[in-house]
Amino acid sequence: MIRSNNALELSKSYEVLEFFANTGITHQTSCVQTPQQNGVVERKHKHLLEVSRALLFQSSLPIKYWGECVLTATYLINRMPTKLLKGKTPYELLHGSVPAYDHLRVFGCLCYVVTNKQGRDKFQPRASACVFVGYPFGQKGYKVMDLESNKVYVSRDVVFHERICPFTSPPKEKSIFPSCSLPSFEDSNEVRDAAIHSEVQPQPNTVAETHVPLRRSTRSHKLPDYLQDYVCCSLSEE
Repeated sequence: MIRSNNALELSKSYEVLEFFANTGITHQTSCVQTPQQNGVVERKHKHLLEVSRALLFQSSLPIKYWGECVLTATYLINRMPTKLLKGKTPYELLHGSVPAYDHLRVFGCLCYVVTNKQGRDKFQPRASACVFVGYPFGQKGYKVMDLESNKVYVSRDVVFHERICPFTSPPKEKSIFPSCSLPSFEDSNEVRDAAIHSEVQPQPNTVAETHVPLRRSTRSHKLPDYLQDYVCCSLSEE
């Protein structure tokens, strides 16, 4: 028996009803506006939304990629041990083996994907910058989104930089040194001109200066005797 709400994809779908009939599953629907009759599904739906919101906020991806967040959240929840299963994961109960964790990467991190050799010349880049957006179903690779074309595709030749998220603003690092603003080139020229101007033109003193006239000697000058026979200064008078 399976119980769901009155969603059309389950109650009115011919493929689903045929599947239920062939496998002997009884389909029940809950009453309108009574989610308590479908408590298990509603609780799991809340769990998925909480993990999806955490992935979206951590990666700062646009809201249009909410579907990739939900798919990645489902992938991670199926590989997380839970208390209801006595410390086991849903993947372990379904496949009978412990899931691998070495392929998990940070959602929304920067990665570089090797471009295809077909149609690539020798001077084109060998890799393109992308964002990791999840794990594909039925393929052994990674789902990435190209930063230039915004196209989502699957590739296995990926190099990850998990500490960098392109859609997240870089954190402001606190420096141990006091912050000081260095003058620009124009400011430095103004400071230099002001210094030269101050050296050429001394600043006036605040104390009023008193102008003292120069002292001149009042002694009369007389030529010495040995110069009497010489003409030291001749003036021609007309």
